[in-house]
Amino acid sequence: MTTEPGTLSQSIAELIDRYPPGSHLHEAAQMIARETRRCQARRAAVLSHPDLAARLTEPDIGYSKPSDWNGWIPPAFIRPGSAEELLQSPTGRLNQRGKRAAGEEPNDSPRRAALVEIATEAWNRREQVS
Repeated sequence: MTTEPGTLSQSIAELIDRYPPGSHLHEAAQMIARETRRCQARRAAVLSHPDLAARLTEPDIGYSKPSDWNGWIPPAFIRPGSAEELLQSPTGRLNQRGKRAAGEEPNDSPRRAALVEIATEAWNRREQVS
């Protein structure tokens, strides 16, 4: 017998509960839960403004309808390289281990830029109301 999947939040909560606190998998599941909440809040902020929501369907972003966007914005940097390419670096963008990937590049895609602009505008409007 198969069961219908629950919500993403339920699935993440179950994942967190599956591993003991302090374990890497427990921490990873908590990180996923935090990022999911951030995406949900970002999505709600943008969709609450019809003009910003409509921009999600413009050619540079390309969603067929605003509600298709889940709130995720692509990462600021791309091509992080393989583990062998990680270099000690006193400057530049560092990862959690204090290393920088050789060949890492800024993500300058028009889609990412447009999503950042729209999300920033939604947050700015929210701050003006508060």
